Amino acid sequence: MAVFGVLAAVMGVIGLVTPASLLRLMGFTPVTGPRARADHTLVFVTASSMAALNMGVY
Repeated sequence: MAVFGVLAAVMGVIGLVTPASLLRLMGFTPVTGPRARADHTLVFVTASSMAALNMGVY
C-alpha cells in the first residue's frame, strides 16, 4: 500500500507541475501548438493529478 501511495503522490505532483511531462511518461505525445477549442486534455490531466495526489497523501 505504501508503494501505491508514494507513486500516486509523485505522479500527482508531476501532473500538477508539468502536465506535458506526465503525458510523455504515460506514452502520449503532447500537443505543442495551439489546441482545438473543445480540447480539455490539460483540464483532465490537472484534475486527475489532483485526485492522484489526494489518494497518495491519504
